[in-house]
Amino acid sequence: MILRFSGVVVRYRGRLLVTALLFAGLAVAGAVRQAAEPTGELVDMLTVAGAALLAGAMVAVGFRRRADEAGFEVDEERRSFRTPRSAAPVFTGLFLLAAAAAIGGAGGWAWAHGDRDGGWVFVMVLLGAGVVAAGPAAWRGAGAELTGDGIRGDQSGGSVFIPWTALSAERPARDDHHVDLRVAHPEQVVRKGLVVRPHRVPFEAASSAFVAGAIRHYAANPAERAAIGTRAGYRELAALLDQPLRPQEPPTSRRRLLWRGVGGGAAFLTGITLQTFVEADTTLGLVLSLIGLGLIGDAARGLRARRQEA
Repeated sequence: MILRFSGVVVRYRGRLLVTALLFAGLAVAGAVRQAAEPTGELVDMLTVAGAALLAGAMVAVGFRRRADEAGFEVDEERRSFRTPRSAAPVFTGLFLLAAAAAIGGAGGWAWAHGDRDGGWVFVMVLLGAGVVAAGPAAWRGAGAELTGDGIRGDQSGGSVFIPWTALSAERPARDDHHVDLRVAHPEQVVRKGLVVRPHRVPFEAASSAFVAGAIRHYAANPAERAAIGTRAGYRELAALLDQPLRPQEPPTSRRRLLWRGVGGGAAFLTGITLQTFVEADTTLGLVLSLIGLGLIGDAARGLRARRQEA
């Protein structure tokens, strides 16, 4: 259940973070405009921060338990194998946004009412630096993706693409959360963004032995690359590298997916209404909106999976 929830958060991480950023800004603006000290809003935002921290810890523990046995996710639409991604960095970003909103609202109210405390500015600068530092990891995450053309590695600051033809015949070096590729033709490597180690492919949850073995197999067997991104190809790869396959669950019924989407839409609209038009609890509107987005995304993903199975 935790890992499924994490998958939904990862899939819609961008929307969740943008929504949280907007709500954080609205919360700070609303707190500063109030006549009385916004004690309730401070408690609300700290509660959201604590909930995000707890959720991130639960996801991190869940992924740590399955790291040694996790293989690839099969993306038949993109014809790729990719490592699973964790929602823990997303919850870290949500925690920092909520903490910044809490302290920003309380200190901003005091600043607007004449209490110009320089310490508040210093704390906000530190929180802002934390948000900037954690932002790329929360927005992008880290992961490896194998395609018929090569290997894509997403790092927090950018991405790198390494064609199969650029690799040497040497065995890749590996650690718990990354694989260091042996590159014979570095001029073929394509970087985007801030990439510190272009030959390193990081991932958040996967068996490093399996990832390294898969890369070595496809690098040495060009004819096998056509099967990348297919379930049959993944079964063959898993059997070759002695990687256990997770059993597939039956698809969710259309009726349940429909109710999930309708409920998500209702929750999202209710949260937006509470946040925008009603003098209500900021936390309630934020939580309802995030839950609604998650349900809508889960329903959309389920419907797409059913269409692919048909």
